[in-house]
Amino acid sequence: MQVNLKTYHALSLTFSTKLRLSDETINQIRETSEINRQGDCVFETLYNGHIAYCVVTKYRGKDATQYEVSFTYEISQRRRTRKDIPSIARLIEILSSMPERYDFNCGVGFDFKRNLKPKSLLPLPFRYSEWPDMPFDRIQGYHLVKLANNKIKYNVFLDAPAPMTLIMNILFDVPFTFNDELADNILKEALTISKRFVYLDSQ
Repeated sequence: MQVNLKTYHALSLTFSTKLRLSDETINQIRETSEINRQGDCVFETLYNGHIAYCVVTKYRGKDATQYEVSFTYEISQRRRTRKDIPSIARLIEILSSMPERYDFNCGVGFDFKRNLKPKSLLPLPFRYSEWPDMPFDRIQGYHLVKLANNKIKYNVFLDAPAPMTLIMNILFDVPFTFNDELADNILKEALTISKRFVYLDSQ
């Protein structure tokens, strides 16, 4: 679960799912990570210029057995983590005993810098001059949506904050099981989507 964001030019990775946990499983989680004041169990891992943390919280719904498991991966310069917070690997060890596939709501942010010579499917920035006296000078970003069976498959947000630089954020849902490759699999799914919209001329 120690995914390398820098290799994929990613800034952040988030994913979460809601699921039912047996009493045995939730007891294992709470024995590993003590419930904090907010009623959550927190897990954290610091590695190679990254920080990853996960929060397991009771879902505020009608079913008391519903829980939400939320992961966040970011680039970080932190060098120490609190000794009383268990690692994400321990949580995955507990959850991987469940063979079911769960729908994960995912978000990945990419930063394609000038040295990568990124080119977007739709040119950015785009000067719009069809009518005179428009209240803007250029279109600097897009929100693009892909549908499947009348449902949103993914959202792509593209922005060109500077010349030859692209910021991309992708939101999507994908089914996976809990295992050691979960974060890698989700990031690779995002990379597959990103390649449909951004080409890196340096590669």
